[in-house]
Amino acid sequence: MRFFVKRLAAVAAASVLGACASSGGGGGSETQAALDGIFCAVLGQDAGCAARARASQGGGRPPIQADRPHVTNWSDHTQQTVQTRSMQVGISYAFDRNTRLLQPISDPVSTDGIRVDLYHSSTQVQYFESGRIDLHYGKPIAGHTGIEALNDYGWLVHGPSEFSDRAPSGIGTFAHPYKLDWNFQSFGIWNDSSAATITASSYGPASPGMAVPASGSAEFTGKLAGLYISPTGQGSMAAADLSVSVDFGRRSLELASSGTTITRDRDVATAAPHLNVSGSLSYSPRSASFSGTLVNAGGAMSGASNGKFYGPAAEELGGVFSLRSAAGPETYVGAYGAKR
Repeated sequence: MRFFVKRLAAVAAASVLGACASSGGGGGSETQAALDGIFCAVLGQDAGCAARARASQGGGRPPIQADRPHVTNWSDHTQQTVQTRSMQVGISYAFDRNTRLLQPISDPVSTDGIRVDLYHSSTQVQYFESGRIDLHYGKPIAGHTGIEALNDYGWLVHGPSEFSDRAPSGIGTFAHPYKLDWNFQSFGIWNDSSAATITASSYGPASPGMAVPASGSAEFTGKLAGLYISPTGQGSMAAADLSVSVDFGRRSLELASSGTTITRDRDVATAAPHLNVSGSLSYSPRSASFSGTLVNAGGAMSGASNGKFYGPAAEELGGVFSLRSAAGPETYVGAYGAKR
């Protein structure tokens, strides 16, 4: 289970920003971890150093370091590598390569407070763990400006995969904070075919609990996206608009997405109103973290959502979710973000 959670952590934030987990990662297998340990023992360094060394090679991109400044907002750190925190949820699945259909095989695994080092610019995102994943902006999902699909993942070649017709070993959908005018948070969802996992991540500088207003209300608007497994087992990318009504006095949130579409190639989107989701969330006094249950408009799926307020005065919010049908493979794993 510890390896599975760590693998989910690596895959999730990968959909969004360049980074290295605080431990540096040890590789994708026991064999790789052992090799890393031998390599680093010679250098007298920790077992994560080999992974960091491999990841930092080539491309003239910033090397991994342990002393990154903590991000305060994106606008102050464009084209810099900084540290922030990530909350994630993920599942594993089985994939039949003959029928090309999927079947979820695990309950959602949630993690929070994972420190990541990330490199973020207006055109590119990088994530560092046991290897480097480069994500390049510029491929928006049809009808959803600011929600973009994977354009480049290092060694990948084009071809069909579980969720896309263009990337055989993984696909990502992630929010572009510059286009969405977000300054304190963003999100992404990642499929790793080699690990057979889906992971969603929300990240950024969370609000201090005492900074969340104790009275009044606010309307937040933004985007929601995810990876979807249909009742027949076919995978696709999904994107939607989002609205969240927050009553700070009652410490409650009402979340609703609309205009959901699905696609496998980014360019042609099909309306999917049954994937509009809604639900109520709440949080404790002096806390910036909220949780609750979401259901889809079709009523077949439900599941937990966890999120946070972001920014010094709860200017933005974001979270992750995992919905599952009680019968059949239908599953929707995703993330969201919004600002006042």
